[in-house]
Order: sequence, then structure tokens, then C-alpha cells
Amino acid sequence: MKLKIGDLASCSGLSVRTLHHYDAIGLLCPTERTPGRARLYGHQDFRRLHRIQVLKSVGYSLADIGSRSVAGRSSINVLPLAICAMTDTPENPGVARGDELVEYGFRRGVSYNLMRLNPGSTAEGANFLVNPFAAPGASGTSLLNKLGDVAPFICTGTMAMPRVTGGNVTVDTDFPLASLFSQLNSRFGTYTAPCTEQNAPPDSNIKPYAFADSITWMNDKPGGQSAQEAHSGSKLLTIADLAAPDKGTKPEQYGPLWIYAKAAKYASHIANSRKEPANGYATFDASDKDWATLYTPGSPKLKGAYPAQTPSKASTTAPGAMKSMADRRVLHIPLLRCPVPAATPASAEVLGVGRFYMTVPATKDDLFAEFAGLVRPGTLTGQVELYQ
Repeated sequence: MKLKIGDLASCSGLSVRTLHHYDAIGLLCPTERTPGRARLYGHQDFRRLHRIQVLKSVGYSLADIGSRSVAGRSSINVLPLAICAMTDTPENPGVARGDELVEYGFRRGVSYNLMRLNPGSTAEGANFLVNPFAAPGASGTSLLNKLGDVAPFICTGTMAMPRVTGGNVTVDTDFPLASLFSQLNSRFGTYTAPCTEQNAPPDSNIKPYAFADSITWMNDKPGGQSAQEAHSGSKLLTIADLAAPDKGTKPEQYGPLWIYAKAAKYASHIANSRKEPANGYATFDASDKDWATLYTPGSPKLKGAYPAQTPSKASTTAPGAMKSMADRRVLHIPLLRCPVPAATPASAEVLGVGRFYMTVPATKDDLFAEFAGLVRPGTLTGQVELYQ
């Protein structure tokens, strides 16, 4: 992917004049030019530009940046797809759910359609395309008409910035899933340009956990790929998120449970000073007793013994001879403070980054994923380069 100087300026929030100046002083020289001498900027230049922006944001002058070498991050392992936090509260115990940890309104082990969630309206889901070039605090541009520039970042699950906090990010309302779902599916070993096996390896487990025939540990076949959609006041959420679901709720309405993650205990969260250890928080037992507490009324039941490891680890399909990567199906998704201003583009605050496990390949309309908690600080580091 190559951008002309005007495109790079609009994506990054800088002026063409500023980029001309960076070229003139040797700070950011394009890697290529057209036969007519027009500047063409590639991935290496994007990383270089964001290194410059990062160093400027912490006080380095252009002269300092040009004369010094500084080690720092040039990317972050966060997908440029954002959704709303369902509450602004980072954590709280579940309502009548046995002291379950609930994070920004999401429950671990519950599957969601990420396109059909909205804390402010029941009319439609709230989801967003994040400008992967515009660092927090920068004034980026809309990329809805430049999806070819975004597609490589959907393949890799990264953005060309060192962080998503410290300033608002630039977003477009309504993530263009119909144009980008095939790039998301590189995680299942199917490829659409610009994704390749080399830049976007498949997950080490490409098995789809389809509700119709693959949820073998649940006694009642789930009624859909996620917990059933529900309304609570102005919120569009799922039946699993209601404080008091209807007494006639049936077990299949909770959808597939515990494919990748188990429900975590709020007491363990507190005992660990609200910092999740490397081996995770203490979880509820895979038992009908605990499920009757967590998912009530309706109370789905287990069919036989739940596997010693979660099904995503115990019942897998390898991607053949392709070189794979563990947990590539885990999407790191920014959770925004909503409502986001009704503008194109808009500026939005990232409250946290959620971990969502893709349970099946995405379609042009739906992206189903199980919530697996918040990303631990320090684990999002992308490429570290020498800023010179």
C-alpha cells in the first residue's frame, strides 16, 4: 500500500506543508517517487511518521528527533474496530450472579454479536472504524472511502500507533464489516488480499464453534451463535446482560457458553488488587450448580463432563501445513465511552481494550465473539524500533 502526500496528510491529521517540511529537513523522506517525482509513502514511512508524532508528544524537538536514536513502540496490537463500553464502570460484581466479575458491562464466557450492541439506542448497533494512522490526540480524517488503506491493519490486528490512550482517537461511525469481514477471517486460514499467510498467519486452532453442531458440552443446543438479543430501556444488549431476565427465559437463549473463557470471580479481582495475574483470576466451576447461579432464570446445563481445558483448547482443528499463531482469533477491541459525537470523523475516548474470541468466521453482517476479559496492561506492545 502506497499513499500520496495528500492522502497521508489527511489520514494523519497533518498538513501537506508539514510533510514537505519533514522531507526538506530529512526527517521523513518518502521511500518512493512516481516517474513524475510525486512522493509515495509506504508502511516504513507510516511507522516513521508516528514515531515522530510520539516523540513530539513527549517533548522532543524536530532537531532532537533528527539527531537522536530513541527506542520505542511503533505499533500496538489492537484492531481498528471499536465498540461501545456497555457501561463506563471498569468492573463490578454481577447482579444476583454469585459475585461474578463484569467488565464494562461484558461477561466472560458469554458470546456477543459485536455488530448488535449499543448502550444508547435499541435501533441499531454502535460500532466504529478507528483511524489506525492518527495517534491519540491527533486530528485524523475519515477513512470510509479509503478502506484499502485500512485492510492491512484488519489482517494483522494492529494499528500504527504506540497506544490508544492519552488522547482521543479518530473514528468513523458504522464499521464497514461488509467490506472487511474477509480480512478478519484470515484468522481461520482463508485469505483475501492484502492478507497472506506470512503477514496474517492463521490461529493454531481454526475450528468454528457453530451453535448448531459444535457446542457438545451443553445439554440444550443454543438457539443462536450468541446470547439472544434483548432490550433494557435504551440499551441494545443480550439476555445474559439483563439484571432480571424474564421468568420464561429458556436455556438455549443464553447461546454458547464458555468456549474460550470461564466466568471470573469478582473476589479474585479484588484480592489481586484489580490486576489480573498471568494465570488469570479464579473462575467459577463448570458445574450445573454454578451455572444455575450465573445464568438464571433458564439455567443451561452441562452435558456430561466439561473438558479439563476450555473447548477452544481441548477440541481443535489445526490449519494444516500453514505456519500458525496461538490466539490469533482473540481480537483486541477498543471499548469507547459512548455516545460518540455524531460527526464524520468523530473523536472518541478509549476506556479499555477488550479481548474477544472469534467463535466462527465473520460474515458481511455479523461478527460473533466471546468476551474473555480486558487486556492486561503491558501486553499490547507491538513492534519496538529504533527511533532515529
